[in-house]
Order: sequence, then structure tokens, then C-alpha cells
Amino acid sequence: MRRAGEVIAGLLGRGDRAWVGFEEFHGPDAGMLRVCQRRGFIAPDPLVHPAPTCPHCGDGAPYRLGTRFLCPECRSVLDPRTVGVWPFRTDAFFDWLAAALRLRGDRRQLDTTTWQLGTWANGTGRMECFYHGTGPLSEATRNRLNAYRSVLVITGTRETVGTQHPSGTMLMLSDLLHDGEALGVHDLATLLRPRGNVRFEPHSGVLRVGSTWLGEVPVGSREFHFLDRLAAETDRFVPYEDLKQHVLRHAGSADQTEEATFCQRLKSRIKKKWVARIDALVASSNKGDGYRLRGYAEL
Repeated sequence: MRRAGEVIAGLLGRGDRAWVGFEEFHGPDAGMLRVCQRRGFIAPDPLVHPAPTCPHCGDGAPYRLGTRFLCPECRSVLDPRTVGVWPFRTDAFFDWLAAALRLRGDRRQLDTTTWQLGTWANGTGRMECFYHGTGPLSEATRNRLNAYRSVLVITGTRETVGTQHPSGTMLMLSDLLHDGEALGVHDLATLLRPRGNVRFEPHSGVLRVGSTWLGEVPVGSREFHFLDRLAAETDRFVPYEDLKQHVLRHAGSADQTEEATFCQRLKSRIKKKWVARIDALVASSNKGDGYRLRGYAEL
């Protein structure tokens, strides 16, 4: 049996034909489809298939005669259930998903494959959440994503749609959902925990772990030159004296504060104003060796 996220992503990808047929309720995904039906994502009662095909001969287009369905080709009398379809309730699923993730704000459909689900927030920041199906992002959708600093794109495919936004993160629906009878969501904070190489971008002042945006300091500020100096020698301690001299020289300013205190104040300002997780990225030996920007972090 496929995973819950794979089954649901497949239904979402059907667009106007997002329904479940009689055969599917008796196929390998039957268990998960029944779970979805009990959750209200699939209608409890069927509608007549708009263009049914005879399950016996595969050629005829059954027609209704009273309470029966007849095949004009092989003359079979069909079980009404075999020409029925159970609609998948896209709105019901996204309402449930937004509630399960505790998202805030209104949900809206942006185009045929993309939905804006709401805002997720925890103690370290917030992300605007979207679901995107198959195919590339449309220009209008990409513009909508670019209106937000931090974006999460939930997707049913392996396409790297999340990377089309500079601070976008991609998450597979199959990794987000629990499998089995107890359909639910995994802890989003755990799934989104940044991990990877630490990178400081001198052209923008952005600090990342892997592809995850953690914040950005103003280009040309003292804090910018502080991080720029540390990034020049990643994973090596830079003495407080060297850090202070570099900052003052490039900022074109003077300061009589003792070197260690000067550097500690810069780090504190970065934490308070721009990068809340800076303590996990910039380490000290507690022996007066200075500061070190870690080369790799798992937050």
C-alpha cells in the first residue's frame, strides 16, 4: 500500500477529475482511501461517472435505464456502483491540514495546482505555507511566493519547487503525514529543523544553514563585517582583537570598548534583531580564543 501522502497527492493531482472509482476502493490503496473517507475527504455517496466505460467489455459507454445501467456493446447489466465515482473534497482536506498544522490566516486557491494554506509560526519565526501539485510554478504564483520572506512549499512530487523562492523550503506531503488508521501530521518544527552547511552571503548579509534562511544583517553594518570576518575562516577561532580591528576598519568607525566585550555586544545585537539562532552557529571556547563560525549545524 502506498503512503498516505502519496495517495492524497495523487488525488489532488487529478484536478477536475479528483474522484475515486469503485475499483480503487477494492485495490491496493483501499485501506487509505477508506481512512480518507472517514475523515470526510472523500464523499460518502457516489455520483454517476460523467463518462463511464463498461467494466466487462471495456468498449461500451453504459447508459441509464430506470434504476439500471446497460452496456450498448455487450448488453451487460451493470452494478450501479461500478459506474459511480466518489468525489475527493479538496477543500475539506486542506481545511483539515491547515487546522492540524495550526496555521493562521485564510486559505485560498491560487491556480489549478497551488493553494495558499496559511501562516505557521513558532518561537523562532514564521513561514507562509503553500501546497503545490505537479508542474512548474506559474508566474502569478511565483510572485505570490516572492511576497513573503520565508516560504514552505508542501508538494506531492520530488520537483524542487521550493528552490524557486530564495528562502523557500520544500517538504513532501508523504513525509508530513502519518500513515495508517491514525492519519495525522508529524511535528512541523522537527521536520523543518535546519541542518547542513553554514553559509554567510556577503552580497546580501543572509545567513543560512543548508537551504534554510535564518536571517540577514544589514550590509555594511558592524554586525555584517563581524560575520564576514568569521565566515572567512569557517570552523577556526578568530581572536577578539582581530574581529574588532576588522569591523572598525571596514565600518570606518572607532570604539574604545574592550575587544571581547565589543564582540559579545555585536553577537547579542545580531541575536536580538536579525538572527535569533546565532548562538548555535557562533561558538566560543570560553578561554578567550575568540569566536568561531561553525561550518555545519543541526538546529
